[in-house]
Formats: sequence, structure tokens, C-alpha cells
Amino acid sequence: MKNEYMSNLKSNSGHGAGHWIKQRISAVIIMLFTLSAGILIYNISKAMYKAEVIDILKLPQNIIISAVFFLSSLYHAALGVQVIIEDYMSCISLRKITILLMQIISITTAVSFMAALIYLMSI
Repeated sequence: MKNEYMSNLKSNSGHGAGHWIKQRISAVIIMLFTLSAGILIYNISKAMYKAEVIDILKLPQNIIISAVFFLSSLYHAALGVQVIIEDYMSCISLRKITILLMQIISITTAVSFMAALIYLMSI
């Protein structure tokens, strides 16, 4: 029997499973790299001069740790914000525009971060 109060609502069931799995995978990646990122931050905090910080950051393993940790955190955050927008914005056109803007900002941030890492490697 169809509930008369729910008749006008559209169901999005099944659409969140992909986001849920992607968030869990990115959360595991973040957890695995948190200790390495913490050690990297600790080593940077001990550096006395700018040149020491650059030397620490230029190491290939530190570039990889920084890239994976930052990009997976950014991706995880973008997925979370998208889910919140989808759940709480009732105007569909405004929801789509907001999600698009959020994705543009996320991609721009990721590209800027990668450009900064490439620049750091060239110093």
C-alpha cells in the first residue's frame, strides 16, 4: 500500500552506494598515510631554515606521501560535501550548480597542489 504522504517524493535509493564505497576507500588511504604525514610534519617542524624544509619536502617519498595524503583527503572531503548538498538542498537546479561549483573548486585545488609539488621538485 502506497503511503499518501510519500507519494510526491522521488526516491534516490541505490545512488549512495558508490559514494559510500569511495568514501570508505579514501578513509582507509587517509588512515594509512596519516602516520607518515605526521612524521613528515614533525620533521618539518624541527627544521631551522627554509632550505632545510625544502630539502625535506623534495625527497621523493615525501612528495608521494604529501600528494597521496592531500589528494585523498581532498577527494574524501569533496565526496562528503556532495552528499551533504544532495541530502539537504531541496532545489534541484541550485543543488546541481552548487555541486558543480564545489567540484570545480576541488579540481582547481588539486591541480594547484600538484603544480606546487612539481615546482618544489624543480627547486
